Amino acid sequence: MPKEYSAFLPSIKDLEVGEGVKLMIRDLTPGPRKYDARYVEAIIANSLEKLPEADTLIVRSGTGYTYPQRYAIKITKELGQFPPEGGWPSFFLPPKGCPNFQEEPRYS
Repeated sequence: MPKEYSAFLPSIKDLEVGEGVKLMIRDLTPGPRKYDARYVEAIIANSLEKLPEADTLIVRSGTGYTYPQRYAIKITKELGQFPPEGGWPSFFLPPKGCPNFQEEPRYS
């Protein structure tokens, strides 16, 4: 059964199509693993027809808008649960001037 994943990107223009694409995805397949987040390397295609036996990728903007086009994703490598340090997209970080903004992470 094909799975369904989502990825949050600042803009649809930021989605790379091809091999070796690294991105954070969230599993949308019903069951106990629904909403699990993973950092993966994958092959992305513009349509499900271009990548046989692939899963579905739904792309959402940083504000939550769901883009209507569905992409094909075939995970080639699990890279862990989180991207490497400094690898988070900027829309996940608070804007400068926000009371919670930190130039450098603080540890207690």
